[in-house]
Amino acid sequence: MSHNCILYFNKSINAQQDGKAIKIENAIDAMGGKSFLKSISTLYCNSETQMDGRAVNWITKEMIPNKESLEIIYQDRTVYKS
Repeated sequence: MSHNCILYFNKSINAQQDGKAIKIENAIDAMGGKSFLKSISTLYCNSETQMDGRAVNWITKEMIPNKESLEIIYQDRTVYKS
């Protein structure tokens, strides 16, 4: 399964990995800072799974304010779109 997503955090969060605290703020700064992330108005995610040995793509879009869509593509054909 593969994912291509943009993640957006609107406040400081500390995560634990192997007993060491990782500052997500450092990652946000590396991506262009909080002001750049706050300017993002769309979350786009393309996930790929397998069904019966064939690729299925799940494409989700979330937009400001409160808009979203879902598209399912199976064998290069759109089987669901909202």
